[in-house]
Amino acid sequence: MKAYKSRIFDEEIIGCQSLDKIEGISNKLKVDITQGLSGKDFPQRTNFFGNNYREPLKAKTFCKIFFEALDDFMLKVLIVAATGSLIFEYIGADPSHYSTAWFDGAAIYLAVLIVSGFSALVDWRKEREFVKRS
Repeated sequence: MKAYKSRIFDEEIIGCQSLDKIEGISNKLKVDITQGLSGKDFPQRTNFFGNNYREPLKAKTFCKIFFEALDDFMLKVLIVAATGSLIFEYIGADPSHYSTAWFDGAAIYLAVLIVSGFSALVDWRKEREFVKRS
């Protein structure tokens, strides 16, 4: 099998010519040119050549795609910045400003959620369409 995969195009042509064209190839494959294959040949051929069955493609879930979208470096930087903003705002805020100290950090978190959510939604829809067509 490895010899077949490593051959180049010229070797393919020479190999087909050495088999005496269609008749030689059909003899090598044990196929009648006029009759073709019959149904009784399939189990034996499947045992010899193997099955070409392919598992149906499965679309990723939205949550999986969402978490993959969050794996972006810039989004990670923004999440760290939002966490730092929350921590430092509360450390430096007066007790009277605690009610508004969370605005900046929450805005960054919201931006990260919107960007990653929209990206995940677009990718999820593309994935579903691709799986439908395959």
